[in-house]
Amino acid sequence: MFFNMSVLDEDASHSSMYYRTLVVTTDSMLWTLAVFLGSQHNLYLFNKA
Repeated sequence: MFFNMSVLDEDASHSSMYYRTLVVTTDSMLWTLAVFLGSQHNLYLFNKA
């Protein structure tokens, strides 16, 4: 019983770590995309003017 609990506990910490990594990665990717699109948009407006 105790062994099973500890295994489940470890499993939960692993999944939360994975989830956090996933969130951080997605977040930075979205930021990169936003910055890239923003710079492209600004260049477009600048060239148009």
